[in-house]
Amino acid sequence: MDKVFLPPQVLDALSLIQDPVRRVPLKECGRQMEGHTQEDTFQLFIEIAFEEQKAFEEIKKTLEMILSKALPGQRVQVAWTAKRAAPEAKKPPPSPLFPLPHMKLIVGITSAKGGVGKSTLSLNLAVALRMLGIKVGLLDADLYGPSLPTLLGTKGPASTTASGKIDPVWVGGMPTMSMGFLIPEGQPVLWRGPMVQTALKQLLIDVAWPALEVLLIDLPPGTGDLHLTLTQRVPLAGVVVVSTPQEVALQDVRRGLDLFERMSVPFVGLVENMATFVCAHCHKETPIFGEKGGETLAHEKKIPFLGSLPLDPGIARACDKGVPAFIQEGLLPATKHAYQSVAAAVAMWVRARLERQENM
Repeated sequence: MDKVFLPPQVLDALSLIQDPVRRVPLKECGRQMEGHTQEDTFQLFIEIAFEEQKAFEEIKKTLEMILSKALPGQRVQVAWTAKRAAPEAKKPPPSPLFPLPHMKLIVGITSAKGGVGKSTLSLNLAVALRMLGIKVGLLDADLYGPSLPTLLGTKGPASTTASGKIDPVWVGGMPTMSMGFLIPEGQPVLWRGPMVQTALKQLLIDVAWPALEVLLIDLPPGTGDLHLTLTQRVPLAGVVVVSTPQEVALQDVRRGLDLFERMSVPFVGLVENMATFVCAHCHKETPIFGEKGGETLAHEKKIPFLGSLPLDPGIARACDKGVPAFIQEGLLPATKHAYQSVAAAVAMWVRARLERQENM
């Protein structure tokens, strides 16, 4: 018995009858087929799944008749080479959540785009929430480019407790932590995926965090290993999204929104940073990076719009001094008011979630 390629007339015949399972002509169904000739007999073997045999038996006679017309003078036999479908691989159990019982709420501050002022906003939002009476902590989770030490004017290394835990760095009565407090200043972090997960776990579990109503986590740009670990291992109550009005930033922010939507993480809302430049002399506002791009995106995605923050040189001066801009003299009144408005909206969200927890 010699194996042969399917002749053109057989292929034409196979285009006239439909695969009963895949609902396309047999010629286009993608199944493995072999044709064999022995004297005056042509045999066609079609590979199917074991559980598909019944459906194919129903078309067998019709298929043999069509092939007989295509191959006059030859006997035609059709047979199946059936195989059992491989058992479905068991899905691995979900990774357990990091044990963080002393933190009532954990909220991420995210952008997916670098350079939009997310870290500055994270620090000032944390300070503003504390001034509103909320027990808040701040974690800088940007392992490769930690900026919290610079923003606070504080250097490491962090000290450890008698039990071996890492002491958080306290600023104005607020606990903070950053990889920048644990490594020498200026030293690059050269880590692959598994080490990123270990480092995040260390910053959350091995730090002697006090009891907190909310921990804000300043996330790095992008949508990588750390973001996946955070959404899978940390009970995120929600995320605050930060963007500038510029379309080049909004494109990355959309990708970040999609990641958290897929992981079913709620959105606290979106903040539009650097929305306008306010002149210190004439107080005229100029939309340097475009107008209302962030607000439009928030409406498009149907998430709360928390407000717009202006581009204020006083914020840059405060960052260079290592002082949170929110408590620094020299901010324009419009900037102070905008930060207060955003903080009030986030505080309202936090208090509503805390009240819901207490009533459960």
